[in-house]
Amino acid sequence: MSEQSFTDEEGVPDTVAIESKLPLNAIDIESQKDMESGRYHSLRSLHKWFAARPTPAVRLAVLASVYPGEIDSDELLRLMKIGPKELDSGLAEFVENKFTEEKGSGTLDDHYGYPNPNTQSPTKAEIEKLQGTLREAWGGDLPTILDPTAGRGIIPFEAIRYGLPVKANELNPVPSLILKAGLEYAPKVGSLDSDFRYFLVLFLFFFLSFLFSFFLFSCSFLLFLFFSFFSFFLFFSFSSLFFSFFSFFSSSSSSFFFSSTSLLLML
Repeated sequence: MSEQSFTDEEGVPDTVAIESKLPLNAIDIESQKDMESGRYHSLRSLHKWFAARPTPAVRLAVLASVYPGEIDSDELLRLMKIGPKELDSGLAEFVENKFTEEKGSGTLDDHYGYPNPNTQSPTKAEIEKLQGTLREAWGGDLPTILDPTAGRGIIPFEAIRYGLPVKANELNPVPSLILKAGLEYAPKVGSLDSDFRYFLVLFLFFFLSFLFSFFLFSCSFLLFLFFSFFSFFLFFSFSSLFFSFFSFFSSSSSSFFFSSTSLLLML
C-alpha cells in the first residue's frame, strides 16, 4: 500500500499558514485578555461546559489551518479583529508594546485602543477576499472545518463567522443543545435583545399588577408577604432562563450581569 499525503492531491495547497511564522505573542496577549470575566465568547455565557477555548486562539487555528502558504501578520490580525483599525502595519508590535505599558484607570479596551474582538466580525469585503484566496488554493471550493469533539462549539462558531462550511460533532446532549442553538439558530435569527427587553417589561408590568391587586384584596398581610416572595422567586427564575439564553444573542454586558444575578438568586 503506497503512502500518499493529502497534499499530493490536486486542488490542495502544499502548505498552510499554521506551518509558518505567526504573531503568536500578540495572539497570546489577546487570549489572556479573553479569559477575563465578561470578555469571553458569548457561547461561554450560554451554558457552562468544559475546556473553553480563548476566541483568539480559536480564530488562529481556523484561519491558519486553511490559509494557503504564509500569511502576513498584519493581514491575519486584521482578520482576527486584533489591533486598532487606524493602524496600517505593525499590529503585533503595537499589541506587545501596549501589554508592557502601565494600565490606567480605564477599561482594557481603552488601554489597547480597540474593542474586544469577541464583539467584532470581519467585514463583508474581508470575508470575500479571504474566501477568494481559499477557493483559488483549494480547487475552487471552500475547505470544510471539522470539529469531531466540538463541545459548546466555539471552533465551528468562529469558522461560520468567516463563512466557512463546518461539520461539528458532539455526543453529550448538553453541549449538543448548545451547538444547535449557537450554530443553527443564532446565525439565522441574529440578536433578540430588543425583543426580549420588550417581553421583560411586559412581564414585569403584569407581575407588579398582580402584586398590587393581591395586596388590595388580601385579608392577611403575612399571606401577602409569602406570595410576594414566591412571585419574586418565580420572576427571577423565569427571567434568568431567558436572559441566560438571549444574552448569547446580544453583546450587552448588562444582559449577562442580570443573567448571572438571577441565577445566583435561584440557588
